[in-house]
Amino acid sequence: MTRLNRYVPSLLALACMACAAGRTAAPVRPQWPLPQELVRWEPVPGVSVVAPRVPAGEPRSPRSVADARCRDIEPTDVAGVSPQVTAYGFCSWDHMDLGRQLHIDWAANTYAPEASSEEKREQLRMTLIQQHGIPEAELTRLPAPWYGWEWRKVVREWLGPPEEMPEAIGELLRDRWLVAGTSLVFLQVISPEGDPFPEGEAFLDSLRVTDLK
Repeated sequence: MTRLNRYVPSLLALACMACAAGRTAAPVRPQWPLPQELVRWEPVPGVSVVAPRVPAGEPRSPRSVADARCRDIEPTDVAGVSPQVTAYGFCSWDHMDLGRQLHIDWAANTYAPEASSEEKREQLRMTLIQQHGIPEAELTRLPAPWYGWEWRKVVREWLGPPEEMPEAIGELLRDRWLVAGTSLVFLQVISPEGDPFPEGEAFLDSLRVTDLK
C-alpha cells in the first residue's frame, strides 16, 4: 500500500465529518418551556393543562420566559363575550426572543346547563364562523372525549412600506376551543412560521377535561 493509499481512508473520514458538521450547522432552537418549570395547573374546575408555574399575587416570570401573567377580567370588558358569562380569565406565557406564546382563557357559564354537549358544540361552531369569520372548511372537530374545534393557520401581516419588508414574516396559530360543562375554554399556541414548537404541541395535548357534561 502506498503512503497516499494509507491516507485516503483518513481523508474520506475527515470529509464526511465536515459534511456532517455542515448539515448540523443550523442552530437548534432552545427548548421552551423547560421541563423543571412545568406543573399541571387547573384554571377552571375540571380542566387542566401542563404549563409553567405562575406564582400567586404579582406574577414573576419563570427563568426562561420573557413574560408570564394571569388575570381575571370583567366579562363586560371583553368584546364578543356572551352576556350570560359570569366570569372571565386568562393566563399567557410569552417568550419574546423566540416569538413563541402559550395562552389559555375561559368564560364561565357561556352555555345553558340544559343544552347537550352536541348542542353546545354546534353553537360554538356557529359562533366561530359567524362572529370570528373562520371558514367552516378550516375548522377541525376535536376527537372524543372533547367537545370543541381546532383551527390552524399561518397568518402574515405587515403594515409598513413594502420596500422595507417585501415579505411579511408569518406566524403559525394553533387554536382550540373547548366546551367544558357550561364553560368555554380557549387554548392558543403561537410560533414563527416554520418553527414546529414541539413544546407548544405538548401544551395542547396536555389538556385534561373531567367535566364533560
